[in-house]
Amino acid sequence: MSLYNNKKQEKEFNLHKPKQSTYQDCRPLKGFVNFDCTKSYVLADSTGEFNCIGWAVGVKEFIDPTQKINKYYDKKTETGMITVQFHSAPSPSQISLHEYQKSTSACMDAATLFFKDYKNTSVLPQKDDYVAMGKISYPPIDDTIAFYFKEGQDQVVGRDITIKGFQHAARYVKDVNSWVSDIWTSKLGEYKLMTHEEHELDGDIYGYILCYLVPMDSNTFECPNNINHPFETIADTCPV
Repeated sequence: MSLYNNKKQEKEFNLHKPKQSTYQDCRPLKGFVNFDCTKSYVLADSTGEFNCIGWAVGVKEFIDPTQKINKYYDKKTETGMITVQFHSAPSPSQISLHEYQKSTSACMDAATLFFKDYKNTSVLPQKDDYVAMGKISYPPIDDTIAFYFKEGQDQVVGRDITIKGFQHAARYVKDVNSWVSDIWTSKLGEYKLMTHEEHELDGDIYGYILCYLVPMDSNTFECPNNINHPFETIADTCPV
């Protein structure tokens, strides 16, 4: 039996038995001031073959969010373009510089259009649909994807470039094994795939979660009276 209840995913991303993070694992992550790395688990070793976005949508690719997701985000004004080599990317990227304005509805639209590019090749279980949401139910539905966004003006100071817009994506995993479950997971650039709580990566590096994609089967429906619990199974009762 697959450790992650998804043999295809386990093989594709070289997942191993969860290992509790060590001091050495935590040292490169000091910039995440809210992240308690000592309570995290490592699910896969460092690699440049895929990054946070690839992991979140279930494809073994290094997907640049500033290009692949930002292009669908319509609440922005283009201010220029520059070629830059990110230390965690396999090749240089052409970066469009923008002024970004935070908009949950625009995030939902962009996430939906972006995911359509990868849904058919994803190793995630095929659902009837992935529905964009501004808020989600708790606990989240397995394989819910969270998108992180930075609002403001792109900054270029010599080669020190801060790119705004979409920065990161994380995926909720319902069942890793009997002792690591109900947890968010992130591939941190070319670094390791690790577990974390929902908002532990919020801050200056990735920005903040702006919207979600929620997997939805035909046996689910939306509770119209409670946006904090948008999806319940038909066997359940909507919260009052």
